[in-house]
Amino acid sequence: MAEGENCQWYDQPSGGNLLATGPLFQTMPLNSSATYFVESHYIYPGEIQSGGKTDTTGVGGLAGQAGYLLFETWAPFTLLSVTVYVPSDGPLGTRFVQLWSGDSLLAFKRFELNPGANVFDLNFNVPVGKFSLLCQQGNLWRNTGELDYPYPIGDVGQITTSSFGDHYYYYFYDWKIKKEDKECVSTRSAVHVILSATKEIEDNQTLSVFPNPTTGILLIDIKGNKEGAKFFRLLDASGREILKQILDNVNSFHLDLNRLSAGVYMLQISGDSLFDIHKLIKN
Repeated sequence: MAEGENCQWYDQPSGGNLLATGPLFQTMPLNSSATYFVESHYIYPGEIQSGGKTDTTGVGGLAGQAGYLLFETWAPFTLLSVTVYVPSDGPLGTRFVQLWSGDSLLAFKRFELNPGANVFDLNFNVPVGKFSLLCQQGNLWRNTGELDYPYPIGDVGQITTSSFGDHYYYYFYDWKIKKEDKECVSTRSAVHVILSATKEIEDNQTLSVFPNPTTGILLIDIKGNKEGAKFFRLLDASGREILKQILDNVNSFHLDLNRLSAGVYMLQISGDSLFDIHKLIKN
């Protein structure tokens, strides 16, 4: 058993073969002692950032011709959303937002307009490179005159100009982006499995957990073991420790799960001649 997130088990301290994933690893039957190696993978969600012109402040109006924005990126991200504007008396209907790289269409989405501000949830995956964001149907608000190109896109890119030059800003305001998630991998830890005949676990030992699945209170009953249990740990499905307690060589005890969320848990019980891992389901 290992602690940490997204555990991966290997047969070598580096490289080697992936044997299992998760906090628990059950080996094949062993004839001799063995060593395994486990590492944890931690995922850190990408930062949410803003970009583009924040609003329609300045001179502007509805576009007579369809235009688009050109932008460049130096790190990949997800374009979560943009905001477009339509005057109260402006033309509504359907609009298609398209992401292009040169002559290649990378992504598009369809939207129905309402008067005023419209937030378009795009969720476009944007790699590193040069791109354009456009709406061929036009008839959306755009700014004209003195503008402040380039407009940063968080710290991963910038809007460089428009299809009609630096005196036009077409349609897409207040960009929301999400940077890529980051994965950090721990160094591998050795887990030694030692086979010893000095004190064998009793063959007639049985452990019962009732009721399982449960809505709250569990009874753990150990039979065939004179020394009983000295310690238990409860872990959630990701391997995070939820509960632990030292026991006094008991052969039965109650476990209260009423405060825990529904899900799958692992119960580890150990003693001088006892070791058991039991899967629990909380409804």
